[in-house]
Amino acid sequence: MDLRPEFKRDVLSDVIIDDIALMRANWGVVTPDEAIMMKGGFADIGETLETGLDRCLADRPNGPTTRA
Repeated sequence: MDLRPEFKRDVLSDVIIDDIALMRANWGVVTPDEAIMMKGGFADIGETLETGLDRCLADRPNGPTTRA
């Protein structure tokens, strides 16, 4: 029986213009029986370099703020 947790990501939205991208997503670490160990969200702006590697330009590790 495999008891290792798994990282899952649910992309909420992404906007890509040329080689720059904005991505919003929720993430979670779950056990094989789908019990949530950790969860959160993030919003990142990144670019793809000429070498094909990706670089993070701005990182909001706690995700976007919610406005009422």
